[in-house]
Formats: sequence, C-alpha cells, structure tokens
Amino acid sequence: EADGKSITAINSEDGGNNKNWEFLPTAISLILFSAEVGEDSSVILTWETATEVYNAGFNIYRSTRKNGSYAKINDEIIPAKGNATTGTSYSYEDTPGRGKFYYKLEDVDENGVSCSMHGPVRVKVK
Repeated sequence: EADGKSITAINSEDGGNNKNWEFLPTAISLILFSAEVGEDSSVILTWETATEVYNAGFNIYRSTRKNGSYAKINDEIIPAKGNATTGTSYSYEDTPGRGKFYYKLEDVDENGVSCSMHGPVRVKVK
C-alpha cells in the first residue's frame, strides 16, 4: 500500500526476456456503506462510490459477531459500474433471518485481487 491506496502490479513483456512492472493504484472512494432492515425482514445494503479505479466489483460478507468470522454471501461478484471519474450507487438485498448481523464490503480489482474491506456495519432484524 502506498498513500493508503492499494497497488496492483501489471507485468508487460518488453520485446525480450526483460519484464517491466508497472504499478497502478487500485482504489475506490467510498462515500457511504450502510445496512437497514426492509419491510419483509430483509437487510438492504447500500453503498455509494465517488470514483472507482481499476475496480472489477464488490463482494459482501456477513457475520453474527463484529470480530467474528465473516462469510461471503453473494454468489458472483457484484459488477463495478463506476470509473476513474465517476462513481455510482449500489444495493444488495440479504435475507439472513432474525438476529444481529454485521456486514463488510470488499472491493476487488480487475485481476481478482481483494483491495479493501469496508465496514463493518450493523443491523438488527426482529
């Protein structure tokens, strides 16, 4: 990490056996990440980005304890919709049942590498 931003190394051949490594920042500027209970006891997770650089998308993780183990709850990566100059809003619906839950948001770069984990945010489903 440099200056609080994740770094992705990209290898490119330069005509011979020499390899050049180019380091590109992989970062999202996250404005908001929140969780609220929906009318049907679902959990609605929302997040908003200002910018997304080399971002492939997001994964969401859930736990019943703030410092417990978190399990990924989305089957496939939630595709990125923003870019280096504009961000966007996202939402994801979870149906965890009753109880107190904690969620984390992971952004993943274009090489499939986990860059940052955001959160946790907490919600209580009655």
